Amino acid sequence: MDPKERRKHVIDFALNGEHVVNPDNLYKPRDGDIIAVGPMKSGTTWLQQILHQIRTKGDETLRDIYDVTWCMLNPSRQWDFNLNAEQKFTPRVFKHHEPYGVIQSTNKQKIVVIVRDPYDAAFSMAKFFSGFYGDNEGRLTDEEMAEVMRMTKNTCANFATLSSWWEHRNDPNVLFLFYEDLTSELEQMIRKIAAFVEIPLTTEQLHKICYLCSLEYMARHTNVFQGDSTVQLLSHFTGIETWSPKAGSVRKDGIIEMQGLEKLAPMLRATIDQLWQETFQQQHGYKSYQELHSKHGAFAKN
Repeated sequence: MDPKERRKHVIDFALNGEHVVNPDNLYKPRDGDIIAVGPMKSGTTWLQQILHQIRTKGDETLRDIYDVTWCMLNPSRQWDFNLNAEQKFTPRVFKHHEPYGVIQSTNKQKIVVIVRDPYDAAFSMAKFFSGFYGDNEGRLTDEEMAEVMRMTKNTCANFATLSSWWEHRNDPNVLFLFYEDLTSELEQMIRKIAAFVEIPLTTEQLHKICYLCSLEYMARHTNVFQGDSTVQLLSHFTGIETWSPKAGSVRKDGIIEMQGLEKLAPMLRATIDQLWQETFQQQHGYKSYQELHSKHGAFAKN
């Protein structure tokens, strides 16, 4: 199957297909679970690696991040996979991209939320959507990407997730992070995350984890993060042949190849600006992501 046909088939299934799920397999919160949350392409895979490495004190045997940290979907579209089984390591680590309240939770889980400049996220998503489905020739066009962002405005992909979790940033079991802070001060942010999930680290362990979670290391081991096990599930539930992703979820520079807004077409930038205004600005008053980060980032000068 052509990669573009495969992508369309899977997305149609995700949005419109019939999902028959055993209710016993849907996520049931367990005290001590750690949940990574964020809009798509905002650093959740990076956060999965950080949380896994913190809980293991540095696991160099990892072969597939999705074998040890599981992805949760909207319960109405969840694959019939037992999310309540034991994981290979404790505490259990999950991730999802859903707005607040979609996935069941209590105040006994540790929830780490990561958000990212939506311009960067859109550029990354356009490349990911091509590579993940087996096309390594390019990325979604700006028109295709704008349509995806409009379709997912109120779902997992972008603004609803950011806006709804912002309202809970001060909940005692929520840690709210900015992707850009991880790229600038990884060791300091890993120390902060470890303290939040209450897993003590020695200096030696911290340095090892920083190495294993560096974007340079992850880019050299991109096969660990490209989602082969996820493809196996998608292939099974959509009834199409298994394929191999052509690109992982990690770029070594962390800021993607955009190098500024000039590589986003004016039409796509306008779409992002409009969606921001209709969601985050109307609800919270911030005119841009840059304003939000400048006032609330870990290294903001207040």
